[in-house]
Amino acid sequence: RAARDQAQAFFTCVEKQQLLNQIKARHGQVVKEQDKLKSLQDRLAKLPVITDKELKKLRKLEKDSSDACIALAAMATGIEVVKSDQDVRAGAEILSLGAPRTLTEETDITVGGGVVLRLRPGGGTSLADARIRRDQADKELGKTLAGLGIASVGEAVRIHAERTQIETDIESVGKTLELLGAATIEQDLADAGQAVAAARTDVDIRSPGVPGFQSPSSLADAQVLLGTLKTQADTAEKTERSAQRDLDAAQAIETKANADLATHL
Repeated sequence: RAARDQAQAFFTCVEKQQLLNQIKARHGQVVKEQDKLKSLQDRLAKLPVITDKELKKLRKLEKDSSDACIALAAMATGIEVVKSDQDVRAGAEILSLGAPRTLTEETDITVGGGVVLRLRPGGGTSLADARIRRDQADKELGKTLAGLGIASVGEAVRIHAERTQIETDIESVGKTLELLGAATIEQDLADAGQAVAAARTDVDIRSPGVPGFQSPSSLADAQVLLGTLKTQADTAEKTERSAQRDLDAAQAIETKANADLATHL
């Protein structure tokens, strides 16, 4: 029985140690995933917060600015000096022969010293309105970009894509940590360590009662040894019970014989 119980204690000890090793390996995976999660969170924290809504707004502002520029360009007037024996100026600038210029705002054209023509691209008021719309669109776009701490809509698109990828990676790591039981891993590790310590103590306490006990080298060997010793112990206990019955019967006969003897004395 002592050998069987010692084998059981050793089997339990090896089993608990194996479980502890598994939890240690899982703990190592959890630490690695937690480090990865922190790195991802740090990267995300350093990026400007550009949501789908903000990106949509930026794209609209960019389109408004582009549309305003296109409208303004459509109202522009082209001027080119083909031939002249006098200086021709657009505002204060002398126009060169054969060099086209595009005018997008009201400009005085001076020919020599006696001719001044005033060109109003797009019809004056409409051109002014278009310029105002362009300036307002550019101002609003610039203000929004500055508020986000970025230089262009292209940069916003890149950052938004990067944030989306990082957020996806964070979600993936979170699921992995959940599968690894990260929420309870520290307690699991502590409990497993205590279980191994208790099992080893049990083995040490029983050792003096089983001199010469050969500790198996693996869990499989411990299981085989335990099975063998259980069979031997079961057989010995059956023999013991049979012997006890024989002893009880013999003692009953002895008691009756003693009683019979006493009646003849």
